[in-house]
Amino acid sequence: ALYRTAQICEEKLGDLEKALDQYRRVARGSCVGMARNRVATMTGKELTLSSPRTCRTGEPVTVLLRTRNIPKVTIKHYTLDLEAFFRKTHGTGNVEDLDIALIQPDRTTEFKVDDYAKYKPFEQELEIPLAEGKPGVCVVNVSEEDWEATTLAIRSDLELIAKSSRREALVFVEDMVSKQPAPGVKVLLSDGKTIVATGTTGADGVYRYPGEELKT
Repeated sequence: ALYRTAQICEEKLGDLEKALDQYRRVARGSCVGMARNRVATMTGKELTLSSPRTCRTGEPVTVLLRTRNIPKVTIKHYTLDLEAFFRKTHGTGNVEDLDIALIQPDRTTEFKVDDYAKYKPFEQELEIPLAEGKPGVCVVNVSEEDWEATTLAIRSDLELIAKSSRREALVFVEDMVSKQPAPGVKVLLSDGKTIVATGTTGADGVYRYPGEELKT
């Protein structure tokens, strides 16, 4: 009963102080473990940053910030040459592994959480100041004392589909704004260790590569 009461206070009434008190009072039964987990979650810090989708040139670039028990964060922006990054890492993930501590950010701001309250989870979109109307890539880092999170913000009108057999790789690139194939787009193919091919899409938005590397 205590656990259910605590859930109602937290999820329905928004009375987080009372919910926390009720969770702490759960000492017996099958809900003890869940109650302790809720206490740990509500009293601990949370800081996550994500890029839900690629933004288009006709809209602002945003990332999603989630926090708990953190009243303010420092936001740093780093413009990224995505081709150079891909050539070095052979992917576009794991940007949190970038050693940005030694790099001067292009922009640093402080963000205070609106309507901050202890124990309350917070979620908000943050706008990233890329050049208006132009494609670009930016590494965004948020931090607070010993906590930090990093994500990659991308503005592009292009999307691609890539498929490969043992004989040929095919890449189709589309302009998602015009809904037309995108010609003249530079394509890099990697096997995870080296760039095995580069080329450009044709008038049909397609790039084909029949390479011996594909056999293995």
